[in-house]
Amino acid sequence: MLLLLLPNIITMFRIIATPAICILISYEVYFYSCILFASACLSDFLDGYIARAYKMTSKFGQHFDSFADKFLITSVSIALLQNRIVCDFHVIPIYMIIARNLLMYFMRNYMNSAKKKNIESNMMGKCTTFIQMVSMFFLIGGLIKLGLAMLWASMICAVISFIGYFIHVLNSD
Repeated sequence: MLLLLLPNIITMFRIIATPAICILISYEVYFYSCILFASACLSDFLDGYIARAYKMTSKFGQHFDSFADKFLITSVSIALLQNRIVCDFHVIPIYMIIARNLLMYFMRNYMNSAKKKNIESNMMGKCTTFIQMVSMFFLIGGLIKLGLAMLWASMICAVISFIGYFIHVLNSD
C-alpha cells in the first residue's frame, strides 16, 4: 500500500518544501534554500520515475505533480522578485512564467471538467520545467548572469510549450 502512495508522498514533499524554500530565500539563507530547492527539483524526477517504473501512474498523481511543479516555480519566482535577485527588465520572464503557469492550470482544469479529458505533459513542457528549475537554482546559488540567461531561455520555452498545449486544447473534440 505504501508503494502505491510513494510517488504522491514524494510530490507532497515538494509542496511542503516550497514555503520553506521561500522563507529561506526571504531571510537570505541561500545555501540551505539552494539545497532544499535542489531536493525539491530532484523529487520531481523521482516521483515520476517511480510512478512509471512501478506502474503507479494515476490521473490524480499527474494533476498533483503538475500542481506541485507550478506551485514550486511560481512561489520561488515571487521570492526571487521580493529579494530583488531578479529585478529591472529581467522581471519580464518571471511574469510570463507565472502567467503561463496560471493559464496551464486553468486549461488543465477546463479540459478535465468540461471535456472530461486530460492534458498530459509533453517533452517541451518537461524541458520548460527543467530549464526553469535550473535557472532558479543558479539564481538562488548566486550565479546570477547564468541564471538570468537561463530564465530568459525558459520563458521562450514556456511560451512555445503553452502554444503547443493551447493548440492541443483547441483541436480536442
